[in-house]
Amino acid sequence: MPQPCPPPHPHPCPGFPRSGHFGVVKRCRERSTGTFYAAKFVKTRRCRGSRRGLERLQVEREVAILRDLQHPNIMQLHDLFTCRAEMVLVLELMRGGELFDFIAEKEMLLEEEAIEFLEQILLGVQYLHGRHIAHFDLKPENIMLQEKDVPKPQIKIIDFGLAQKLEDGVTFKSLCGTPQYIAPEVINYEPLSSATDMWSIGVITYILLSGLSPFQGETDAETLSNVLEGAYEFEERYFSDTSEMAKDFIRQLLVKEPHNDATASSLQPLNRKQAAKRCRSSINMKNFRKFNARRKWKVKGRDKGVRDGDGRMRGPTAFGCLREAIVLHPRAGCIWAGGRGGVCAPVQGWWEWRGGAPCTDPCLAAPPALLQHGVCLQPAVPHAAALQPRDGGRGAGEMLGVHNGF
Repeated sequence: MPQPCPPPHPHPCPGFPRSGHFGVVKRCRERSTGTFYAAKFVKTRRCRGSRRGLERLQVEREVAILRDLQHPNIMQLHDLFTCRAEMVLVLELMRGGELFDFIAEKEMLLEEEAIEFLEQILLGVQYLHGRHIAHFDLKPENIMLQEKDVPKPQIKIIDFGLAQKLEDGVTFKSLCGTPQYIAPEVINYEPLSSATDMWSIGVITYILLSGLSPFQGETDAETLSNVLEGAYEFEERYFSDTSEMAKDFIRQLLVKEPHNDATASSLQPLNRKQAAKRCRSSINMKNFRKFNARRKWKVKGRDKGVRDGDGRMRGPTAFGCLREAIVLHPRAGCIWAGGRGGVCAPVQGWWEWRGGAPCTDPCLAAPPALLQHGVCLQPAVPHAAALQPRDGGRGAGEMLGVHNGF
């Protein structure tokens, strides 16, 4: 049962607190046992029309999923405290940091060792999918180590803010996620399944073995376009020390058709059977360290306004067929049906969208990227800061009222 606030008393610790737009994560100690945990303080909305904090139902969904999970490779929920404007999730404390940071500190990493980490990830994902739960936000930031100063560190999958319980006969669609790790069906706003997680694992594996991201572009829009195209290659200078079996593993995961046959359970025997043949292959550590440094720089350089307490990027949301990113408000992810928000983007005059013909209906003249994702634009409301020309005069921005049309 949820308990009233306050939670266990927070204590200072290196790496804590971690703050963000919707809350903060602090180390705390349970007084009765002396055990340390991570307390995730999440701001919740006091009313439906408020933009401050997350929807309480969204946090409650995450809590319900975590309470149903008991696996050595998945972060555990210990307790929950609630009050009117805040919910506190008391979680298992991850002392080992992120997996990619741990690997970047090593002088050398054999492919066999990397596969052992991937096997743990697959075991955790296999457990989730066996319970009809999809994570939908698998990325390096959400794969951590319980401890790192041990012979065999244990992987922990964290952050279930976007996770969903998949039910037979119920279609689920979402536009949330991190551009370079999401699957094509997310961008196309198509029904999602456990195959969406497998695509993300394929991207993580590609990065781990080469130090390169298969679809990363100069902008989020370019990245999404690369994902939709689904074109990647194994350049010899980056994969010269990678085994063909490891490349085949990636090929089975990065499949544009969402209903592919690659599942976490089917890939497990493949890993164990081939592990002995990988002992002489190694990871390109030089490129991997460069990638990890860029990744950490980008995360730290983001405005706190687009981060929540556990570090997931909530916005901006970019649509691949537009040159410029579109920011949806509120920043807590997608707008629910009937909800309200705003769009800020460089736009052309309505007549330009209509090929020179004037149009008085904003919904008819809206960019196709918005319409195909079920977002309807309301009459524009000028925004003083956004009306200034940007990017060499390619367009002027407007604040547009927006609601989900489905």
